Amino acid sequence: MYGDGDTAGNVAVNRIPVTTNQACCNFVVDERKAHYLFLYYYLKANYQNLVNLKLGGSQQNLNASTLKRFPVPA
Repeated sequence: MYGDGDTAGNVAVNRIPVTTNQACCNFVVDERKAHYLFLYYYLKANYQNLVNLKLGGSQQNLNASTLKRFPVPA
């Protein structure tokens, strides 16, 4: 969510229960609507589009509201 370079907008998959801090935004995918790997690869392919959504002054960042509005094809 935060940082310059390769950090904000980067995605990963966890297949076990984990906890994260406020620097991460976690999605739980409803498998009736999409496969988790589809979302992973879609967001990975749209990395630059996610980076372009960063807002802020000295340290730009993404926020959960922005990510929830990011269009994902049905």
